[in-house]
Amino acid sequence: MKLNVAVIRLLQFLLAVCLLLNTSKAQTSSDSTTKLVLQKDSLFWTAYNNCHIDNMMQFVTDDVEFYHDKNGVLVGKDNFRNAFQKNLCGNKDFRLRREPMKGSVNVFPMKSGDTLYGAVISGEHLFYVLETGKNERLDGIAKFMNLWVLQNGNWKMSRVLSYDHRAAPYISSRKEIHLTSAVLNMYAGRYNSIKNGIITIEPQDTTLALLVANQRFILYAETTTIFFTKERDLTFEFVKNEKNRITKMIVHENGAVAEEDEMMK
Repeated sequence: MKLNVAVIRLLQFLLAVCLLLNTSKAQTSSDSTTKLVLQKDSLFWTAYNNCHIDNMMQFVTDDVEFYHDKNGVLVGKDNFRNAFQKNLCGNKDFRLRREPMKGSVNVFPMKSGDTLYGAVISGEHLFYVLETGKNERLDGIAKFMNLWVLQNGNWKMSRVLSYDHRAAPYISSRKEIHLTSAVLNMYAGRYNSIKNGIITIEPQDTTLALLVANQRFILYAETTTIFFTKERDLTFEFVKNEKNRITKMIVHENGAVAEEDEMMK
């Protein structure tokens, strides 16, 4: 009886070891697939960001399908190529840079029985716009889900879904400083905006209030002459003349001059 119990326990132990080894082997295989797919995915998007279209095409199947919730459907490698040549890479003064959102990306191996045939990679990605003469800016965010398949030992992207596109939330990195009432009062007055009509600036306790077209915005001081909003990438620079009097307000949006508004006397 004792021998039977000992044998049973030994068999249970050996079974547990086998299960552990198989699990470890499967995990190692899954990790290897994830690493390889992420590497291929990175190479594709590096080519995308640099408009190296020939390099991009190395990583897509002939029957690739691209689904976009704003721009419709593209089917086939030739249509895929032509769309990038004419649109994304067709304007030398405009570039789009895609970047995966950290911590959002997951890879799921796809099998038929024990045979690996592909992998799904999903997550969220950010899109940055770079226009000639302007600073790069974060423009949008979306979700993605792409199917990579093994074709003759090569990983290629077969189905591409980009959806839930929306404006990226603006997060200001500017630091607010507090100015004296005497400094804030220097900027009070009315400014003539060609785009928006009359803009009124009123001092508050530690900020300025901008009033235009029945709207009110709070401006926070970054320096003694430059103010910013926390809702958008807008800055307002007050310019003085040789007599230390304010002559105009220069508005920058995303780092570029949007308008120059003369102070009204």
